[in-house]
Amino acid sequence: MKSREILTLQLGNYANYVGTHFWNIQEAGFQYEPGSGIPEINHDVLFREGQNHRGDVTYTPRMLCVDLKGALVHLSEDGDLYGDESRKKILSGGSDALNPQIPWDSQSIEVVREEAAEKPTFQKDLDTTGQANVQGDYEFRNTVKSWTDFMYTRYHPRSVNVIREYSHSDEENSFDTFTNGRELWKSGSFGEDFGDKIRQYIEECDNCQGFQVLFDCTDGFSGLTAQCFDDLNDEYGKCILAYPLIPPQVRNFKNADSAVTSQIRVVNLSLSFASLIESSSLFVPVSTMAQGWRNVSGSRQFPNVSYDPENFYQTSAILATFLDTLTLKYRAKDILQPMVLSEFCADLNAYGLKMCSGNLGLPFDMPLLESVSDGLDQYRPSSIFTHLTPNSEVSRGLTMQTVIRGIHRSQIYSKDSREDPQSLESSIFPYGAANFKLQQHLGSFGCANAVPVMTLQSPMPVKVPYPGEIFAKTLNATGHVTGYLREEGTRMISIPVLASVSSTKHLMGTIESLHVEAEKVKLGKMCRFKETGLESDEYSEVLNKLLDFRDLYDDRVNL
Repeated sequence: MKSREILTLQLGNYANYVGTHFWNIQEAGFQYEPGSGIPEINHDVLFREGQNHRGDVTYTPRMLCVDLKGALVHLSEDGDLYGDESRKKILSGGSDALNPQIPWDSQSIEVVREEAAEKPTFQKDLDTTGQANVQGDYEFRNTVKSWTDFMYTRYHPRSVNVIREYSHSDEENSFDTFTNGRELWKSGSFGEDFGDKIRQYIEECDNCQGFQVLFDCTDGFSGLTAQCFDDLNDEYGKCILAYPLIPPQVRNFKNADSAVTSQIRVVNLSLSFASLIESSSLFVPVSTMAQGWRNVSGSRQFPNVSYDPENFYQTSAILATFLDTLTLKYRAKDILQPMVLSEFCADLNAYGLKMCSGNLGLPFDMPLLESVSDGLDQYRPSSIFTHLTPNSEVSRGLTMQTVIRGIHRSQIYSKDSREDPQSLESSIFPYGAANFKLQQHLGSFGCANAVPVMTLQSPMPVKVPYPGEIFAKTLNATGHVTGYLREEGTRMISIPVLASVSSTKHLMGTIESLHVEAEKVKLGKMCRFKETGLESDEYSEVLNKLLDFRDLYDDRVNL
């Protein structure tokens, strides 16, 4: 099998919430039992194999994440996968534990030690038994205070990176501007150290495709990411697929009221989008909120799903569901003919249209078909898609890339169809005809000029700590709508999902709405940006760049 590794970057607190669910979902789908069938997912694209200091084989995400001081809570930066046992003893023991490590009398010095944070019950269970208590209710929706609280996948020691110059605490947080992040990368050692870790991962790869990046685009992480992209392009020249994340809450920045906070958000978003236009191969802004510029409002609605729109633990799980399904386009097994990351981006960014919209069908329920007219015709895009890109709506696209998982071939073929699904069992590409049928269906409703579809039979697993409580009781254990309530105590085990991205002219209005908000900001009164080096000329150039980018999506402009 050809190597086609991808390095994942997660920059920002909400990005790490989404990323934690993303890795948890993938590990929940690992197949260990013999005879469980041929796996459809090539996990080696995003995971790496290694060994810890005891010689045990490990399998960890090929990933680097960044957060602020205090955000890890109980998690060590080095993790516990490869950790040095003697170092752990020093950190947990008294002054006697220092005796073999230092040349002076340890009894004559005072040891100042920060109290270790209390681990949540879920993490304690993982430490003691190695698995979650599936019968218990960890109350994640009410108890999660950090993404480390529900982290199941264990990370490589180099994966976790902390910015010590800024605190995650709301009272002390000042990592609020694009220029804060940009200056942090340039002036300190962070950029150099982070770049070295990227290089270590790349050197381990046989044929690295490029980078997929999740990042918070409303605060200082937007500038940190922009500077990182500049270095990635200079150093490697590989494909960069970016997912700018807009959290569902607006938290006031230090010494800023809600009005000033909103203006800071708009400036950060404008600077970030302008940077992405130049430095990324493709970017897909996503959020569970319908509006995301000056303020966030109007949570997106999904059939048979109910969630707290301000809960990071639940909303990040929805976005991770979208990412886990969509990324199958470039991390499926060769038998499903996955796309190379650069091909995936090139198929959507023609004529410089680098911004795409995201859509999610959760759950995507398709009953067994008795006839073509009884089945697919009732599934119109407006009823199966929920838009995830803020300040935009589902509309006709130029190109759409779609992944559907959890759909059996018998749900696509009709009894009166000439195609026999059984005849495809031994085919090299068994889903080819099924994909074509779904592609025809979506194209018939004017979804896009081209609608390449990938279908996988395996649904998305729903295991602790995924928030299964968000799904309606009318869904059975495998995520299909039934005419009765699920029995009390019956847990969801899987869910069928549809995820797609589309390049659509409707995004012209999305970019225009951001430009309108950005133009209202009086930069001269924004001391926070002036202090960190943002000049009026630079901001004016950003506004013009947004206008030029908007014009690319105008139907009246001949491409």
